[in-house]
Amino acid sequence: TRGDRWHVWRIVSQETLLAGLCFATALALSTRLPYARYAWLMVGLLLWQGVIYISALRASVWSSVSESRLPHPEYLASSRTTGRRFSSMVTDRRATRWLLGASVVGALIFFLAIWFAPEQERAFRTNPHQRPLLAGELMREPPETQVKALIFLEAHSALRGDVESAVRLWDHDGVLRDANYTPAATTDDRTWVGLGAIRQRYRNEFQQRRYLKLAHTDASIVIEGDRAWVVNDLRAEIMTQGGIQRVYLSRGDRWTFRKGRDGWRIVELVVNRAPR
Repeated sequence: TRGDRWHVWRIVSQETLLAGLCFATALALSTRLPYARYAWLMVGLLLWQGVIYISALRASVWSSVSESRLPHPEYLASSRTTGRRFSSMVTDRRATRWLLGASVVGALIFFLAIWFAPEQERAFRTNPHQRPLLAGELMREPPETQVKALIFLEAHSALRGDVESAVRLWDHDGVLRDANYTPAATTDDRTWVGLGAIRQRYRNEFQQRRYLKLAHTDASIVIEGDRAWVVNDLRAEIMTQGGIQRVYLSRGDRWTFRKGRDGWRIVELVVNRAPR
């Protein structure tokens, strides 16, 4: 009847309007806050809600098409004709095309995710058992990727509080130096030389602090032969006895790497280079 059609049109129009608002808000968030993680979470939720709202329009169109294709109008009065109405819209050929298309899209997304994976993802994927050594697949990557993978593995060891896995990334003559936030002065620096001293430094560090989040970002890399130098920003969230600390140090770490028979190793690490 006319009243029923008006009721359906009112509901569909309202939900379509809500879907448009969800999509518009998601677009605004993605363009104005491209680097905020919470923004992308909200974008995903808004897109999901928008798809739910817009399904009302799609279902209404399907219903209208199915009713127009019924051979007998009296079928509309019975709930037993749902299968007949559905089969008039979704044929075997159409269902096959949809399944084939979805499989191709899924395979394409999977391939692109592997092909364009960032260095951290490749390091984690080729090291599924969280071993502190680079996998053979990663060793065939460019030198800058291998160096970044070492930095990622060192940060991963810090997040897990694993002293031995962090130490195994170092050269046996490695040097770790704490600049104590005074890059212009070296008199107050603290230095650890050799694997034994570096192991003790990691052990003390992990006993005093627990890293909740740790990321080395905006890395600048210089590679000359078998040596590499990296300077990066540091972002961390640390649990201490006094509470949670959030740290950001611009160009706070400087790494030196050397390539030997076993691949790249950390030769020197200078931390806390940024002034307070």
